[in-house]
Amino acid sequence: MKLDFDMHNLEVGQNISALANDVENAGSQDDLLALINKVKHHPGPLDYRFRHWWILVGFLTVCGLLAGYAFFTVLAYSMGFYSLPLAGAQLEPWLLPLQLSGHWAPALLVAGIAFWNSEQGRPFQVFSSFSAAWQGPLLVGCVVLALTFIPQWQYFYWVGLQTLAAWISPFDSLSGYGDPGSALTLMMLIAAGWLAYTLRRQANWRDRLSDRISERDALFNNGLTEMDINGTQEAASLLKRFQDFRRGNDDRKVMKLFHGYFDGEQQGFAYRVCQYRYSVRTSSTYTNSNGDLRTRTTTKTYYRHSLLTTLNKSAWVGISADSKKRFDGVKYKSDDTSFNRQFRCWVESAPQAEEFFTQEMQQLLLEIAAQTDKPVLEILNDGSLCLSLNNDVLALERRNSLEDPDAFAKEIAAHNELQTLNDILRLIGRLRLLQGIDLSRELE
Repeated sequence: MKLDFDMHNLEVGQNISALANDVENAGSQDDLLALINKVKHHPGPLDYRFRHWWILVGFLTVCGLLAGYAFFTVLAYSMGFYSLPLAGAQLEPWLLPLQLSGHWAPALLVAGIAFWNSEQGRPFQVFSSFSAAWQGPLLVGCVVLALTFIPQWQYFYWVGLQTLAAWISPFDSLSGYGDPGSALTLMMLIAAGWLAYTLRRQANWRDRLSDRISERDALFNNGLTEMDINGTQEAASLLKRFQDFRRGNDDRKVMKLFHGYFDGEQQGFAYRVCQYRYSVRTSSTYTNSNGDLRTRTTTKTYYRHSLLTTLNKSAWVGISADSKKRFDGVKYKSDDTSFNRQFRCWVESAPQAEEFFTQEMQQLLLEIAAQTDKPVLEILNDGSLCLSLNNDVLALERRNSLEDPDAFAKEIAAHNELQTLNDILRLIGRLRLLQGIDLSRELE
């Protein structure tokens, strides 16, 4: 027995992994162009064969729709609707696959997981007459199928579905019991949807790899080097120093951190730029259809980008154009009403405020606000500066992909600058000049 399309998908996955490693190991734009050319002339295979998995998606979808129809038929009868086009005895033959789901569903689930692992390069071989990738799925599938004929298994399977249905379905209070049809409907359709999403995502690997090539090219063109960090620990470290990182009440993580050197017309300085993710979790109570009090928890995720460098001045300043971010300290108000409408400012002492908030500095800060979204600037006593904003300063629009290697190579060969990042760095450079710079100090 020889079934080799599973080996085809395994080989495709290995080829794609090798290409992804080449992207990460690229040391220049020329390396990226060579990689694109490699994809163009790659002997393959580079395209998955997922027909067998799409058949499974169709089967699960049909079973889910049948289970849903059966459930709503029972619900309709309980509410006095008897004129459905397919009901009662006419519906019974269509429900046979669902009635037998206690046998085939567990076996199919276990066999599917084993077969997926085989395609991902994790097969185990028992009999030499079978394809290595099929032995595991066939063996465990048959064993689980045999176990489902134990009476106790069927009892726990259906009782479990009824319990799940009573917990998730708002309609079961109408029919008077936990109808397993609602649980089967959700299980089948969720499984089909998840599998379809996974298949499409894997099939579209060229888009994801193109994004990474474009990102690496932007780093080369703009003199940025990605730093190897622990995102959670880095977020905790920055949170201790800069107050803008004290956002959210759940997950906080630095997703990416880069260091570079900005070579301006009047000065150059080292800097870091990071992408920061934080989450806000909220809980609310509501009453369901049975009058029971329930709690609903929602989590929203947000992103900020921060630029970090150093100044020669060592007096603390906090400046916020975000109404949600406040600092502790002496509040400063300018004589310029337009500046006060845009910013709220805090300093350590009133004399320090007069020294820092010169007319030129206020004009520069207004320019920063005009070019960014909700900027927050903080300068620490040791001269460390952090400018945080909602703008994605690392964004670079990609117009082509590996689907068209020639056009993509031309796009990569062009010198694409991160214009937003460079514009903000120029403003920071002007701020450093206004404050007086110490060229011997550079951000590590």
